[in-house]
Amino acid sequence: MYSIKMRANKDATHISGGETLCSKEQVDQELTALFKKGFQHSNGDADFLNIKVERVATTPVDIPCLHIVDHQVALETLASDHAISAKALETGLAYLHNNTIYRGAIILDKETGERLDNSGSKGIRVTTFGVSDDLKLELSMRYASFMSKRIKEALSLTSCINFSDQVAGELCISDDLNYTTGYFASKTHHYNRLHQVKPENTRVGGRIIFVDHDIDIERYIEFLSNTPKMVVSS
Repeated sequence: MYSIKMRANKDATHISGGETLCSKEQVDQELTALFKKGFQHSNGDADFLNIKVERVATTPVDIPCLHIVDHQVALETLASDHAISAKALETGLAYLHNNTIYRGAIILDKETGERLDNSGSKGIRVTTFGVSDDLKLELSMRYASFMSKRIKEALSLTSCINFSDQVAGELCISDDLNYTTGYFASKTHHYNRLHQVKPENTRVGGRIIFVDHDIDIERYIEFLSNTPKMVVSS
């Protein structure tokens, strides 16, 4: 099994990232896909692109894939249903709408809104994960009317984020210029698409993880960043 990671910048600003976990036979194909994603992106043409390939010696943890819910539920309702305080939600939205482009997620206490990750403008990257071949096929068939590579990536990533029972939920708004759909996801309520959550032609966006106040934050970050994970059918 091999881990492939890609990140791309333009004028020293992050514009794209990508990740997969695959077999040796799939490395060529995945390298090409990630190169194309980073080199010609809607956020601009990259002037720096880094791709890293590493062999993974340990068996990945199986992560059950969340389901997709595609009907409009107010974000405030979803937050309240998950015991995320109005203050924490307001704090999260402020991070998403400031002028900083974060490469990774921001982790907030679901009650106080206190930031717990201490990673500055980098944020916490969810890495060393992939999607099983069976699940890729299943998703394409189950959600044929709207499934895309972008949604598969988001669904697999948030399934990893929400694997811990001490995660209340995740709010994500894409920082891509021309993509205006975000989502709120949790282990209990799954992946809820949020339509028209930002204006077009803006890089507003990011990823906020709301967690219990007593979570072992260092252990959770280690899991997100370094533990090999394979998202599988649930």
